[in-house]
Amino acid sequence: CWGSVRKGRRHAPADVAGRIRAVRVRPGSEAPALECTVTDASGGELTVVFMGRKEVPGIRTGTQILIHGTVGERRGQMAVLNPVYEILAAQDPEGPRGE
Repeated sequence: CWGSVRKGRRHAPADVAGRIRAVRVRPGSEAPALECTVTDASGGELTVVFMGRKEVPGIRTGTQILIHGTVGERRGQMAVLNPVYEILAAQDPEGPRGE
């Protein structure tokens, strides 16, 4: 739920559930970072960053995820760095199947 995050309860532990909308690798001067944008049903967005990683098992566009971590700010956006996460529903790597 984004409620406590949106009300300014940053820098406090939070559990946030949503769907991964985008995944990208940001090269760094010393180490890369895998960033993903997670959105909830209301359209709220949270940036999730896995520092030092180019990929993380189960993290791909369309996956439903539960994030456990401390919400802060990164590049002007609400963000959680190196969270504990739980895959709630994985996206098929081949995409949706037609009937």
